[in-house]
Amino acid sequence: MVTCVYARTFWRVSALASRVMVTNVYGSEIPDSDAFTRERAKDINAMGRDEICVRRRWNSSPALRSVKLQVPAANGCGVPIIRLPDDILTLQEIIWSLRPGFIIETGIARGGSLLLSASLMHMANVQPLVLGMDIQILKHASDSISGSRFAEEITLWEGDSASPSAGLVASTFIESAPAGRPGVLVLDSDHSHSHVSGELEMLAGLMPIESLVLVADTLIEEFGEDPYPDRPWGRGNSPMTAVREFVASHRSYVVSERWARRGLVTEFRDGILQRIA
Repeated sequence: MVTCVYARTFWRVSALASRVMVTNVYGSEIPDSDAFTRERAKDINAMGRDEICVRRRWNSSPALRSVKLQVPAANGCGVPIIRLPDDILTLQEIIWSLRPGFIIETGIARGGSLLLSASLMHMANVQPLVLGMDIQILKHASDSISGSRFAEEITLWEGDSASPSAGLVASTFIESAPAGRPGVLVLDSDHSHSHVSGELEMLAGLMPIESLVLVADTLIEEFGEDPYPDRPWGRGNSPMTAVREFVASHRSYVVSERWARRGLVTEFRDGILQRIA
């Protein structure tokens, strides 16, 4: 038997007939990498399918039930990101796993998400190539991008992301990306059914096979009452209704089993699609 000491943590390694069992100082068995991966995948799947847990997550605190949950709580390269922490982590996992050749985001807000995407591509040893589209790009957002180290890797385009012009811009942008590589499309602008449907029809068809489309704010369908009284969207008229309609009529896309329920407190539940054909 060998006892190892590292950083005040004691590990006991016992040689068995068929494998090596590792236990901690309390005697609990530590799974190897393969076993840990299997157990974690099982737990994530169970969490995502636990409807009671899902329903209760928005009732856990008044803050989560409030529209204020969308107030920037994190920064990307020092610039605010209007996104939930679970979704930031999921995006990191997606970029690391997929190694996309490009990322397109509609609805750029303050620009933090674009900077985050570029930095995550850089960390994944992929040349950053990011396009941000918005009906109105404010000066503070463009200044944040132009003053960053990723200024040359991020392109901004102002206009309606569901328009033919957007489709032309996106098509030209994708042609500049490495051939044969999947991409990531994040739809986070106007959340009405008609606009999200328009974005999906205009942009999703341009994405290469194995690409992912992340449709934000599908969670609108889960709120008990309309949290956006001053916006032209709500329950029954939301990104989720657009996603359901799109998947039903486009066999080239499916809801991703791996990613669509990755997080518990997420604005992308069942809204992460993968192109399969």
